[in-house]
Amino acid sequence: MWALITLLCLDDLSFLVIRVVCIFGYKVTSYSSYFFMGKNLLVLCLDVNRIIALHKENRKELENRPSSRRLSRIRR
Repeated sequence: MWALITLLCLDDLSFLVIRVVCIFGYKVTSYSSYFFMGKNLLVLCLDVNRIIALHKENRKELENRPSSRRLSRIRR
């Protein structure tokens, strides 16, 4: 999961920031820059959704796993 967060920050988020600065800061207007900014936003949303789903799945697995305290109480 940490690999996905690192990849998201280094790859998709950096390109999105550069494109937003170019479009709104330097007034670079072209259809391709708008397209790629939209693409980066979509990929960013999908990656965040994937990270949230993996986090929920990992949390569910940890809740279902018996802890060592429970096992020690059962054995006594």
